[in-house]
Amino acid sequence: MNIKYELKNARDRKTVNLKNYDEIITSAIKSIDELKNLKIFINEKYFEIENVSDNIDHKVFQDMGKKIIDISQKLGSDLHSLKKQYSYSTQLFKRVYGSEEDDDEEIIIENDDMIDEIEPSNFQNIIIYSRDWTVETIINQINKGNIHLEPKFQRRNAWNDEKRSKLIESLIVGLPIPEIILAESRKSKGQFIVVDGKQRLLSIAGFFLPSFYEYWDNPKLTNLKIAKEFNNFTIEDLKQEQHKGVADEISNSDIRCTVISNYNDEKILYHIFHRLNTGSVPLSMQELRQVLCPGPFANYLYDTTDDLQPIHEIMNLAGPDKRLRDIEFLLKYFAFSILGKNYTGNLRQFLDDFMKETNKNWNIRESVIKSEYEEFNKGINNLRKVFTLKEIGRKFSNSKYESTLNKALLEIQIFYFSKIDSSFFEKDDFVKKLKNNFQLFCTENLHFRNSIEYSTHRINNMKLRYTTFEKFINDNFSININAIPIQI
Repeated sequence: MNIKYELKNARDRKTVNLKNYDEIITSAIKSIDELKNLKIFINEKYFEIENVSDNIDHKVFQDMGKKIIDISQKLGSDLHSLKKQYSYSTQLFKRVYGSEEDDDEEIIIENDDMIDEIEPSNFQNIIIYSRDWTVETIINQINKGNIHLEPKFQRRNAWNDEKRSKLIESLIVGLPIPEIILAESRKSKGQFIVVDGKQRLLSIAGFFLPSFYEYWDNPKLTNLKIAKEFNNFTIEDLKQEQHKGVADEISNSDIRCTVISNYNDEKILYHIFHRLNTGSVPLSMQELRQVLCPGPFANYLYDTTDDLQPIHEIMNLAGPDKRLRDIEFLLKYFAFSILGKNYTGNLRQFLDDFMKETNKNWNIRESVIKSEYEEFNKGINNLRKVFTLKEIGRKFSNSKYESTLNKALLEIQIFYFSKIDSSFFEKDDFVKKLKNNFQLFCTENLHFRNSIEYSTHRINNMKLRYTTFEKFINDNFSININAIPIQI
């Protein structure tokens, strides 16, 4: 079945059979996964053979290695074609029917890469219970600081006032709203972390206590469809004598709250968070990390990215990212630049540990972080002397730069370009040659391409990515940088 042909017909008809669409996409995803896994397996076997052939000069090993490379290249071509068809079909479906934001798929993939393997034994002692708390009780708990709503998170508004108003309208007319998932702090009994439902809680707190929680753009109900008579009302309006019953009804409305306690490891919360996000508008793991790892470094990441930064332009963001991907990218860069030698392959744990340690030792590490951020921006500035904004962090293939940002490539580009003196980029001929050489390198170096395309957080792929790109930099600039941040 030709996905592109089928979805083009759907576009022309302005309709599509949802069942057929689901079958097309399911088949495409399965094929992509099979090809991806097979290609990874073949590349690993090639490395094993290549290592043996270095020690044993035997033609059969060399021939086998060449055959594997040929197969891998063919698989790569097939995979690229299939991914293009899949990408085309999902984009077309969005145009025909409307869908969630284009970057949802990116967050889902990143969350999948971040989640730890978890054993049934991890859940043996966990306690989960549900309670119906009134809105008034929830507000009181928020006021007392028992339910932690990260104040800086309010500035990254994922909802607009119309969506917030719909939530309040549901409470007015007695419609059910989704439950809130809380986790009791392991350090302080009676203190709760929000695993799912932060936007709902902020909407409620911002409506009832607008001076304390400035979450709404304007805390007035807007575009109500059922309780239309309350459009443009604030909480103070609802508390007026003639409407007092409405405010009381809202305050006495029950919201189901499920509480997770007695968990032995925070990775359980990530796992639950990940499952709750499946099939909905996905949230990034960084949103939970900011709650689990509060402190001065967490605040620094918020504050630094709250204004337009060079990284926002590279990531094609107009400003602070509602999903905190800008924060996560910076965190990852700092973690590998400073303590990359400690990385053992578990990215989630590595980032959590770095964030907690840096929060704890902020008085020592603050100057280091700020210095690294200067280097980070220097790297972006140097990259912009060679590439356009739409080329930085993008792979070059099929004689053009891909439109999708590749974060593994962007990380390593910024890392090494930050270590190069800016005077190198003053000569136009050199810059042009460097860009051409990068295009060749990105096209012809199969090992490097694999390291930025598949299982990018695996130790072997990270080693390969850094060693090959460092050699590319040293060869092109005739310098001798030795700065690989992870253990080789």
